[in-house]
Amino acid sequence: KRVRSLLKSPVMVDLRNVYNPKEMAAAGFAYSSIGRPAAPSQNV
Repeated sequence: KRVRSLLKSPVMVDLRNVYNPKEMAAAGFAYSSIGRPAAPSQNV
């Protein structure tokens, strides 16, 4: 929550696949990772 509040644009690019895509989306981040399928869209 603290990191999210400090960012003007909450974007996370996870180069090592450390974070859970669903948790990042729930925390309000635009999340991308390398070598992992894209997270399902929340607007479907």
